[in-house]
Amino acid sequence: MTEKLMKAIYSDPAQTITLTAWADTVAVDPRDNLLIAVRLGGYPEVTAGLVNAVSGGGTLSVQLDGETLVCTPQQGRYSKEVSRDGTYAVAALLWDNQSARKQGEKQQTEEMEGKEQKEKTDKAQEARVYYLACPVRDKTALYHEIDKVSTIPMLPEFRDYMINELQARDMLAPCRVYTTGEPFAIWRLTCTPDDQNIADVLTDGLKAGVIRIPSTWPCQPDAFTEINGVAGYLRAFGSVIASRIRGQFQPLYDPAQEPLSEGVLGLDQFVAQTAGYHLYGAQLAAAEALRRRLQTARFGLLIAECGSGKSKVGSLALQAYFLQKHRKCLHIVLCPSHMTGKWVRELEEAIPNARAAIVRTPADMDALYAGYARGGRTVFAVLSRESARDGYMRRPAARWDARRQGFTCPDCGSVIQMEFMDCGKRTLTDATPEYFRTETRANRKCEGCGAVLWTATTAEEQSEWVRISHLGYVHRRFAYLARDACKTAAAKKQLAALLREPDRFMAARGACRRFPLSTYIKNRYRGKIDGLIADELHQFSADSGQGDAMGELFAAAKKCIGMTATLINGYASGIFYLLYRMCACRMEQDGQSYAAPAQFAREYGVTEDTYEVTEGGYNSNRRTAKRKKRSRQKPGVSPLVYSRFLLENGVFLSLMDMGKDLPEYEEIPVPLRLPENQQRACDDLEHAFHEIFKDRSREGRKLARKLLSVSLNLMMAYPDQPYGHKPVVHPVTADPILVPEDSGAPEEQTEKDRRTLEIIRRKVNAGERVLLYVNWVRLDSRTRLKRFLTDAGVRAEIMEDTVPPRGREEWVANHLRQGMQVMIVNPNLVETGLDLNDFTTLIFYDMAFKLFTFRQASRRSWRINQTAPRVEVYILYYRHTMQERAVRLMASKLAVAGVIEGGVLTDEGLAAMSESEDMTSALARELAEGIRHEDAVEDIAASFRKMAVLHPAQERQVQEAECGQQSVPVSVRKETKIRPVPPAEQLSLWELAG
Repeated sequence: MTEKLMKAIYSDPAQTITLTAWADTVAVDPRDNLLIAVRLGGYPEVTAGLVNAVSGGGTLSVQLDGETLVCTPQQGRYSKEVSRDGTYAVAALLWDNQSARKQGEKQQTEEMEGKEQKEKTDKAQEARVYYLACPVRDKTALYHEIDKVSTIPMLPEFRDYMINELQARDMLAPCRVYTTGEPFAIWRLTCTPDDQNIADVLTDGLKAGVIRIPSTWPCQPDAFTEINGVAGYLRAFGSVIASRIRGQFQPLYDPAQEPLSEGVLGLDQFVAQTAGYHLYGAQLAAAEALRRRLQTARFGLLIAECGSGKSKVGSLALQAYFLQKHRKCLHIVLCPSHMTGKWVRELEEAIPNARAAIVRTPADMDALYAGYARGGRTVFAVLSRESARDGYMRRPAARWDARRQGFTCPDCGSVIQMEFMDCGKRTLTDATPEYFRTETRANRKCEGCGAVLWTATTAEEQSEWVRISHLGYVHRRFAYLARDACKTAAAKKQLAALLREPDRFMAARGACRRFPLSTYIKNRYRGKIDGLIADELHQFSADSGQGDAMGELFAAAKKCIGMTATLINGYASGIFYLLYRMCACRMEQDGQSYAAPAQFAREYGVTEDTYEVTEGGYNSNRRTAKRKKRSRQKPGVSPLVYSRFLLENGVFLSLMDMGKDLPEYEEIPVPLRLPENQQRACDDLEHAFHEIFKDRSREGRKLARKLLSVSLNLMMAYPDQPYGHKPVVHPVTADPILVPEDSGAPEEQTEKDRRTLEIIRRKVNAGERVLLYVNWVRLDSRTRLKRFLTDAGVRAEIMEDTVPPRGREEWVANHLRQGMQVMIVNPNLVETGLDLNDFTTLIFYDMAFKLFTFRQASRRSWRINQTAPRVEVYILYYRHTMQERAVRLMASKLAVAGVIEGGVLTDEGLAAMSESEDMTSALARELAEGIRHEDAVEDIAASFRKMAVLHPAQERQVQEAECGQQSVPVSVRKETKIRPVPPAEQLSLWELAG
């Protein structure tokens, strides 16, 4: 400690610069006088210049009682803070442990000179150094700081031993601190990679018996003897964990301790009068929690299981909050287009003295607002996510100048240029027609005058640019250059017509003059929108036009509620843009940049980096080069995403929270066997692809990547249609690589067809309706199945994708009135929003790769308003094929989803969570490794049975069937009750939280 200010000087003789300020605090490392921290003041210009010079690596001299202390800083290792008060300024530099770590990691990836230099650099950079500040002689505070930067778990009981031993091994040492204020201490902590040296200190102490884990002293029973797996650990120590959680996290609303507000109870009473039923206690509790969240924040999230009544809960919460204002309100509901009609009905049932209307155009919004301004009722404007972002179509505005032989800017007339790579160097050249195929950041504006090079177009406009479907814009003069780029039959047909008649009129389909509805509402009604409900929030998570529309409406509303059943798609980047649209301030405080989603994915997700290392030759001066080839994101989300961004904003609700006698629900996998000739043909295909993927040469790997999608799709589809497949061709030469064998015929019924017809006949005879999901629409499975069902006397209909989303609910209702017994549909068309309670049996004829589509589609009829006693989901697949592997992987991913959303915690689910691999990659890996059939005999049925909701009587039948290898009867008692599951059998994360 010093009694007077210290003179701090920076001098650069070469530039004849000397800067002087006065410091009240200086901290240095005594090993090499490394500057750790300094706080100084003086005139603003001098102080700012001195701090910038020192943080850039300039030497700082400090005069202490007649002595001069020369402090050596390290460039880029400090956090800087400057404040100004009148005539003077105060600045502080503090060693940033985080930036020091990043700088060290960056240095490790740089190129290194020779093998000896590489080994020397690696040894020098093995250790990481942290500087920890704490009060003088406060061991508890010092130990806490060590625990914060270390990844090794350390108990408070280890404090004295760890600090003494770290000092004895020269891993922890004090630094010199000079200050005129309150004295404090700074310690240097040295850590090896993965904190292995600290782990060694801890291990040595445990082995020597100097320290012990509590409750493991001699003569005490071992608490871990009977524990196998994480689930067993939580069962044993669940009460301790629960008490810790309750002590650290205070819920915003505790339904067991606090009453519901009058607003929520009054709205529930109105629902009972209009709809004839009360909301369940869990729904009311969720609405109350959301209402309280809106009192203290701008938005709240409702993460609720499919069929749990999200629309009722969200609308009640929003209206209950605004009831406190005692006035009418203007709200917006943003939802998928096929749910707009349902939302209008739900709002009229839930909100008294309210009007709901579907808004498709700015004129509709103006008319609705005019009625709202004149009347005294609350108004809901229901927008579909598609119409919210629909705007005008744009075409290139650049013109071809025949005299100058180039495309020119319509404003300044200069020839437009583009960048291209020439021998590794960026070179400018005149823009080609392909440069304007689609609008990009590079071709959007003129480099000369800044004018926009794209303009609005209409279907009636004749332009020198023509839009080709699935390709982009083509210039009439250079249409022949686009021949090789056309991949689809429709694009080739349009291009051929243009080549025959270059001056013919070709309308741009879908082009019309309109302004984006979301932008119009944001510009005109900002400050007038009271609330926003964004339904199916996960569909707005991408960097897309619809996501931007949600962001604009979010910015225009005073309070917002986001609702979804599947908030995260398994990747960290899947929630990045959503978080930025909802809580940009929190993201910026966390150091995240909107322009750098990859940084967020790297920090909160799993990223696979691939490097290429070229070693120098023996006894040569050629340098060793380490070059990053590519970076790929993999599935996996850090729990920190939940704790930092979602936990305080989210209300979680599941069907099991309702306390209702829900119908039984079971997903039943049905394994089938291929005929011998088809199995042999399928094995031949797999072997052929395996031989291609075995080639690990550069060309072989490139070919495997390009054939990945083709191989997986063919291996999944071939067992269902063993005929009519096109040859697999080389992506470059177009030469046939393999030709799938026709081992079946369209008129023949496959084993899967027969089993499907058998299930449907049994269900139809029992008076049920069946929902038949077919993913592969490019096959003839749907038409064949409808023909077979019609021949069997079953009334079946196919819902095509040509049915507009807003008309799908009406389409189903009309065909049900006409006697439809089986609906054949792609699950993507009905995965969200639709209540299909009339169909109590669901059959997945085939399986796709999207987990969320399967989860959403399989729950279309298992809902709280389902009156049937049982809902069954059949999953058909062929043994010893890629279909079996896909179903097995789907079962493991479903277990992960249950853990994340607070469901049953199992060791299988936790193990699957650690697998950072998506289904497509996992299937491709298995195909490349050539999995033998005997290695893939996992009991898929048992995996799905663990996730079933069974009543006691049915559960006994299942157990008997397992023992006796008998089929389970489908019929069950009408009166059913859910068996309360003992804590010893399953444990929920949310139950742990109390």
